[in-house]
Amino acid sequence: MATKTIDAQFQLTGGRPSGFDYLRIILSVSVIAYHTIVVCYGRDADFSLWAANNPLRPLLEFIIPSFFALSGFLVAGSLFRNTLPGFLALRATRILPALSCEIFISALIIGPALTSVSLDAYFSDKSFYAYFLNILGDIHYHLPGVFMNNPYPDRVNQQLWTIPYEMQCYIALSLLAAFRIVQKRRLFVLVFFFATLFAYGYSAWWAGFDQTHWGPSGRLCVLAFLSGVIIYTWREKIPHSLPLFLGSLIVAYALMGRMETEYFAAFPVAYATVWLGLQNPRKIFLIAGADYSYGMYLYGYPIQQAMMQLFPFNHAWYANLALSLVGSAIFAYLSWNLVELKIMNQKKRAISFVNAAYNHVDSKFLSRLPSIFHKTWAFIVGIGDKVDQCLCQIAGTIWRNASAPAEAPQCSADKEG
Repeated sequence: MATKTIDAQFQLTGGRPSGFDYLRIILSVSVIAYHTIVVCYGRDADFSLWAANNPLRPLLEFIIPSFFALSGFLVAGSLFRNTLPGFLALRATRILPALSCEIFISALIIGPALTSVSLDAYFSDKSFYAYFLNILGDIHYHLPGVFMNNPYPDRVNQQLWTIPYEMQCYIALSLLAAFRIVQKRRLFVLVFFFATLFAYGYSAWWAGFDQTHWGPSGRLCVLAFLSGVIIYTWREKIPHSLPLFLGSLIVAYALMGRMETEYFAAFPVAYATVWLGLQNPRKIFLIAGADYSYGMYLYGYPIQQAMMQLFPFNHAWYANLALSLVGSAIFAYLSWNLVELKIMNQKKRAISFVNAAYNHVDSKFLSRLPSIFHKTWAFIVGIGDKVDQCLCQIAGTIWRNASAPAEAPQCSADKEG
């Protein structure tokens, strides 16, 4: 019996498996649950959670890279279905409106209501204005006088540390697509391999392996994202297998326990995430036609800090978790229905506008650039073609030596999507 592939399972669900919807909610709740310990008990508790000998560390470290892997798998489909400018427009309309609203609410409502300084001092402080740079990916966690007496003080939006790396993912994927590396699956895998080695080498020889760091590294998250993209591009070949899923979990757990090996966990994390996402249980009302995970992720931490300041007599983690889940769910519901959904309903207009703008710029400026730019781009793409063909021939030779010649892979151009 033929092994079911990732693509076969994806098609079996009609291209809309509910597993990804459930997984996004579970991961968002997991982030809030982890932050509950930090918010209630401070930095010492955070240190203990990320101790190298803590068996929970790999489980905690799985959460955010899993988010990135899920995103990589899903946005890869969007990349292949749209032009590159259209793809970037879709990413911007999905991320920036909700993020911007959360930043404005934190700075203009939560901050003034809970600051320990006067409103004149609050609105005249440089950190107040710097806080809006979060929208552009320049992360600032501090608002003047806000949450200064909490167990984990002076942090309004700790979860925003992932935003710059998310932007890096989209920039990297866009560049890889522009030079047609993503479309050449074998070359893409080779680039990913060297990116993994670079991330490891940078940590080993320059940055050092800090076993006391909090959370997964940003580079691991980017590698997990690219792993999700790889799985999508190879979905017709990669099996959708329960033993592979269980093996991926075991390997990921073993590798994520130490900084020295965490970068090599990116692909196992991505496979386990995609396998789970491709399950298709019946949707409940919470996820039917809506995605509240992003709003819960964005609003969870400031709501947790606010609950801690408003109810300082109760430092029990379970009380903070219950209140924060309710609060973040309410804000996520409002964010989805008042902001995210309304913007997403205009995505066709956004794509048309961006494509038209790009075509105008292309005809007026890009096409008139000196020929050296076009020749350089063509040269790089040509090198990629040759490397990809070489990789295919090597793979074919290995395959023929191990199996029947008729089964050897063909070196035709990869199908896009």
